[in-house]
Amino acid sequence: MTIAPVDKEFGLSTGLRRRRRLSMASGRIGGMFDSGARDQRCRFPTCNAPATDCDLDHLVPFPKGKTEPENMQPLCRRHHRLKTHTTWRVEKLDDTTVLWISRTGHSYLDPLEDQTPPPPPEDDPPF
Repeated sequence: MTIAPVDKEFGLSTGLRRRRRLSMASGRIGGMFDSGARDQRCRFPTCNAPATDCDLDHLVPFPKGKTEPENMQPLCRRHHRLKTHTTWRVEKLDDTTVLWISRTGHSYLDPLEDQTPPPPPEDDPPF
């Protein structure tokens, strides 16, 4: 994310290079988190913002971290800014668990619950 002064008349950045924001709607990137994907919500503990409304965050910051599913997580705008612009840290412990560490050193686990929707009952009509 690039924060830049904006020209009020034209709504354009006034000199800083513009970067594209990675979001769930960003085609190829958004496809990493389709309806059957690993993360269906913001990965901040207790946040239930749907992944489709989230920014995609690099666990290991770009350019050191690659833009690939193993290094990406959906974060709602509030928690993306919290991670990016404060001293909060996040670490990936395994494929399903992330650890958030607050500025005071407190730790919060966010294990990934089973987010697979249950199959429809077999006795329901097909319409």
